[in-house]
Amino acid sequence: MRTRWWLPAALVLALSAQAFNYTDQQLGGRLDALDARTAALGGAVLEDAPEALTVNPALMALGGRSFSAQGGVSLYLQREGRARPTFDTFEEITYYNEYVLNEETYGRVFAAARARLPQPLLPGLTVGLGWLPRSSRDYAYTEEVRGIWSNGGLSDQVLGYNTLETSGGTQALALAAACQPLPGWAAGLSLAALFGRSEHTSRTDYLDPDDPDAYSGWIEKYDGLPLDLNLGLAWNWKDRLTLGLGGEFPLGKRTVNLEDRSAGTTLQFEETSPPAATLNGCYRPVNFVRTVVAFDARMEFWSQYERTGLTNELRDVLTLGAGVEHRVLPEVPLRLGFRYRPSPSDPDPSRTDFGFGTGFDLLSGPSGSLQLDLAGQIGTRTYYQTDLFPESLFGGNNYAGEDRVQERSFKAFATVTYTR
Repeated sequence: MRTRWWLPAALVLALSAQAFNYTDQQLGGRLDALDARTAALGGAVLEDAPEALTVNPALMALGGRSFSAQGGVSLYLQREGRARPTFDTFEEITYYNEYVLNEETYGRVFAAARARLPQPLLPGLTVGLGWLPRSSRDYAYTEEVRGIWSNGGLSDQVLGYNTLETSGGTQALALAAACQPLPGWAAGLSLAALFGRSEHTSRTDYLDPDDPDAYSGWIEKYDGLPLDLNLGLAWNWKDRLTLGLGGEFPLGKRTVNLEDRSAGTTLQFEETSPPAATLNGCYRPVNFVRTVVAFDARMEFWSQYERTGLTNELRDVLTLGAGVEHRVLPEVPLRLGFRYRPSPSDPDPSRTDFGFGTGFDLLSGPSGSLQLDLAGQIGTRTYYQTDLFPESLFGGNNYAGEDRVQERSFKAFATVTYTR
């Protein structure tokens, strides 16, 4: 029997170094799109988007509807392949040999509503309420480990499995208000109460009964109810051009409880989320051409992120998105867009998503209208990263260099909107 008392500690240390690296969503960055129309337009937020409640609440006052309610679901299908480098006698990489391929599916839902309140003091006063997914930490990795001749025994024999799973994220309950103090101008603000919980598990399972399995797991959740303040300003020119500027400001530090399920202990630490600023807008060239061109630029100041015991080596990132919507028929829009999102942790894992979608009027009458919007996003990125589970866990030799990670993703969105 081989004693492996050091494996849990080694695995925890290895994964702690990777905890903000193996996938960027572990940082808790904002999701780029919730509803189908925004997703198809590359994440560009328009007046009627549910994201406006927290990205730029002033946009709500520019919508022409007296009431609207939205609900939607999205599915995220991810395919991730990891390949280890192979070196020649001169220690140059000759090729990459893929050793694991994972395919996972994740989902999320949202709901939002807004209403215009006629009254004499604040022209165009609009209030909104939404339950919005803020960030997703969903990630799953499973690796089947096989033996090689150099380790003795049977070649290609299954020795065990390495597993890394993270689930959960942050939800926001947002309350927003906006008005038009001057013709063509709108201002708004919102408060978002954040509900955060995520579960993390890493384990190494050995098929040899003489080898004890290694396991570590923990749960993170917010202590109390942290708040974000969102401010917005928007300007509309003759219903042709709309420009908006929004700011997101965390109100104080957040206390996070970390429950170590493997050790049976609970720790607390504090973190400060990064502030952000968003510039968005849309342009309608002429009235008789039913076309909308939309854009979105979001600056996230990750250099200001703070977390107890963590040295911040993150960088500020600028995310860009743009899209076009054209109505081939009054009831049928066609939408195309793209979004480029850099990584705050490393220049390599930047992601580019291409969006497409359409919509259909399900019902229309004096009491209001009901519309179904559908969209898809195709994304890809390639980056390089240290092996998540070192070969020495199964008695092998750790190799130099970094794995090549290739991600392919497809996101599907469906949104139902009622307006009157």
